[in-house]
Amino acid sequence: MPRLVLAFLAVHLLLTPAALADDDIATLPLGDPERAFLLASGEAGQVIDCRDLSAKGPAEFDKMIADLAAADVVLIGENHTSLDGHKLQWHTFDALVAAATGSTNYGGATPPAGGKVRPVVLGMEFFNTQHDGPLAEYTAGRTDLDQLLKDTHWYAAGNYNFEYYRPLVETARAGHQSVRGLNLPRDVVRAFSRGKADTLPADDRQLVGELGPVDQRHKYVVNRMMGDIGAAMPEAFSGMYTGQTVWDSAMAGSILRAIDEAKKTGAPGVRPLVVVIVGSGHVSHGLGIPARLHQRAPGLSVKILAPVSARHPDPDAAVHPGFEPKETAVFSRGYADYVYILPDDDGYQEYPSLGLRLEHPQDTASPTALPLNVASITPGGIADRAGLRKGDALVAINGEQASSLEEAGETLASLRWGQRARLDILRAGAAPSGGSELAINMLVVAPTDGDQDWLKSEVDSSLLDAFDPATTRSYLVDRKFKPALPHARLVRRREKVVRIDVMDGPRLLQTWDIDAAGRPVLGLFAQPAVDGAVRIELRRDEHGSVVEERRLNAGGERLELAAPAGH
Repeated sequence: MPRLVLAFLAVHLLLTPAALADDDIATLPLGDPERAFLLASGEAGQVIDCRDLSAKGPAEFDKMIADLAAADVVLIGENHTSLDGHKLQWHTFDALVAAATGSTNYGGATPPAGGKVRPVVLGMEFFNTQHDGPLAEYTAGRTDLDQLLKDTHWYAAGNYNFEYYRPLVETARAGHQSVRGLNLPRDVVRAFSRGKADTLPADDRQLVGELGPVDQRHKYVVNRMMGDIGAAMPEAFSGMYTGQTVWDSAMAGSILRAIDEAKKTGAPGVRPLVVVIVGSGHVSHGLGIPARLHQRAPGLSVKILAPVSARHPDPDAAVHPGFEPKETAVFSRGYADYVYILPDDDGYQEYPSLGLRLEHPQDTASPTALPLNVASITPGGIADRAGLRKGDALVAINGEQASSLEEAGETLASLRWGQRARLDILRAGAAPSGGSELAINMLVVAPTDGDQDWLKSEVDSSLLDAFDPATTRSYLVDRKFKPALPHARLVRRREKVVRIDVMDGPRLLQTWDIDAAGRPVLGLFAQPAVDGAVRIELRRDEHGSVVEERRLNAGGERLELAAPAGH
């Protein structure tokens, strides 16, 4: 595997919450040596002050905000697809803005100490230094959010759904706070990872700064985050680790430049407050970005708030009488200054990740060349289960031509769970003439059975071979059943059955949500039924009998039910 591809894989792993094995990484005895070997625990939803060794419970949010607001830099780590984590980020950033500025727009704030308003800068990992201009235009009110996403190529770059970050930039815009891109363009990181930094312009090299000697503690943590690849593939890991240190060094440099520029434009003697939103892997145990900030500016006050995921209690585990099992997390007190504990969501994502990446055709230098190529497909993901393949050329989405990488990415990001999308594609070799246009109907439902999927499935019932969604029966377990194809599968989240999928090999043909009694109530079809229905909604009475059926076509129009035979 080429070194560049491996480096890209490492990027993906670091940005994927499931790759950050919270229970393993967070308990490593690293960070502040006075706290590193001391374990702490807490329940989902709590924030723990890791420095207060005498604390009997979680930290009070207002006291945490007062403490963080006294710093120069607040680093807020994240699991990128945890909505609970993002909500805490939004609340924390609002409160820090209020504490620094005394603004009442964010609720409950008192004027800052001494009555001096501190400028606040929001630094974000998923914007890079080239995006500072568009960000300034947006926060000044001269452009809207749609234009910001286009100007920064948010969806063309394959970033996460912007809804996770929208409240942050809207708060900054409302308060006229600055937003800065912390990261570097990918080609700069790639050049360093491939040992070709000397081919870059001096300005780009200056953005990275001196990488300095390797911190073996940091290297160890990064290796663990990457699945211990360093032992089996040391040369490949070396390139990956260089890329990680380039990111950390560059983002630390961006933070320091933001502080200097805010000082120049602010009132004399007033310290700015920089609030950074970044993946936990860049800040955990005080390594990565915080270590580089301390190296370059030892007097800077830096505080870290980072997440740890709780673990759902095992329902079969023996517990002491009178003890109520709860979702808890255990972590080293050296992991961060404050830890916020996320509920165990099994990897659930609020917004669908379709499992495909688009790019412009490789045989043209034009950045607007069409149609777009499917560059990669995640095995078992939504796109894969719909039948998309690497190398397909995307022509249209729901009948609208994919006019650019940005627009295609934004359209796909607008899809939500439970929807159906039609992708018109060109597939090479699909016809004797050498290619043909195909319609791929994609059901946007959470995939099952992969390492990072929160749903698991198996063929559980002989009744499924003659699947009838209108029946009043529930679907029961029969381990002896050997399915023919196509066949149906019961889908579980933890121990609860939540869905029935009808599969043809790896292809998803139908999917049905079920009620508490195990009876189908909402169906989506990849291929339309005889009457054109692609969505069927069933309303049942208390006995499970269907009392109303709504059948909708691909345009959302209700179809008339066929009259019973003999009428």
